[in-house]
Amino acid sequence: MPRVSSQPIDSLPHSDPGLLAKEESHPFSVEVSGFSDLQGDCLVAVYDKAASFNKIDRAVYKNTLAVSGDIVRVEFDNVVVESIAIAAFHDKNKNGILDKNAFGIPTERYGFSNNPVNTFGPPSFQAASVLDWKRSSQSIKIQLKGLQ
Repeated sequence: MPRVSSQPIDSLPHSDPGLLAKEESHPFSVEVSGFSDLQGDCLVAVYDKAASFNKIDRAVYKNTLAVSGDIVRVEFDNVVVESIAIAAFHDKNKNGILDKNAFGIPTERYGFSNNPVNTFGPPSFQAASVLDWKRSSQSIKIQLKGLQ
């Protein structure tokens, strides 16, 4: 049985709290696996638009949890956006960014919703978009990949 960690260190909803009264909110969870070891944190970011996708400072929701098991489960409550795409990475040095080498290749493990297969660069918002996320009771699963 995999060990699961789910104690939040930091949860930052960036949506306007006033929207909660206007739109129906939906909870969902993300399960991230594929960590190279149990050091550092797992950062999970939720995006609602292609223009902001994979720009950590423009995520509508993000959560950081300590990696203390083979699987990190992240819960998001009161989500009021229509479309979502999710990025996650293993922040081994806890600096809050996906570290890259001189060629721009990530040196920390990373992954996206739908686990798209890419030959070069991150997937598009559309490729990582989760369809029917509001109707699903299952966790969105992300398998990290990378050089480490």
